[in-house]
Amino acid sequence: MAKLVRLFLWIILGAAMLNSPAWAADKAGLFVNLSSDAPHRAEMALTFAQRQLKNGHPVVIFLNLEGTRLAAAKATPRAGSKAPGMLKAFIAGGGKVIACQHCMEQLGMKDDDLLQGIRKGNPDVTGAALFDDSTRSISW
Repeated sequence: MAKLVRLFLWIILGAAMLNSPAWAADKAGLFVNLSSDAPHRAEMALTFAQRQLKNGHPVVIFLNLEGTRLAAAKATPRAGSKAPGMLKAFIAGGGKVIACQHCMEQLGMKDDDLLQGIRKGNPDVTGAALFDDSTRSISW
């Protein structure tokens, strides 16, 4: 009887492990909060986002605070930064980017200043991306 109980417990444990997100073919969405235009920080976030996009996850990058500067089509990147080109490649690959509306206003940015493919955020747009039940978030 004890062997049967242990076998049953191992079967339940195995099934639970196989159904967990770490083991399952989980294609949950990812919301990347990028609040900096510092080259290393921005490039780390963009590299991570691009890799997850290539792995089949829907990815949204939310540019806010200083990260909003990356959304400007005519911005001069910080010395040595690859982030603007990486952001364009991310968008071309199917990634979505939202720029913080309030941050744009604080930086004096207009809708016309945004790179093609970047959407200006608002509570509805940003909330829809962030609060989907299958979405995870990470921040840089």
